Amino acid sequence: MARCPSHHDKAPSLSIRRFDDDAISVKCFSGCSTAEILAAVGLNPSDLFPQNELPQDYPFQRSRPQSIPYREILTNLREDLLALSIGFGELKQGSLLTLEDLERLDEAALRCYAIATQSL
Repeated sequence: MARCPSHHDKAPSLSIRRFDDDAISVKCFSGCSTAEILAAVGLNPSDLFPQNELPQDYPFQRSRPQSIPYREILTNLREDLLALSIGFGELKQGSLLTLEDLERLDEAALRCYAIATQSL
């Protein structure tokens, strides 16, 4: 446990876990997204995995494919931004989100962060 770098943390709320394959997981129990935590310390999502060994199903890669499907990237980005907008709107109105909804928002934020930090 540690103090989260992405918000003013008086008591440790950040869980950092290293797995047997040397992959790293970060979870802020105060609600910061993985993207926010990584941005606060200058890391990228791919930095959570050892020696460029990302899982096959991981949505972010260190290198871009030769042919970049811009239309697909923009379509996915639009869907992720819409999900984030709806989710934050619900939170702003005081609605509670399910764990599934929060995980979807976290995934959407990670994908948006990955797109924003890559050279397209």
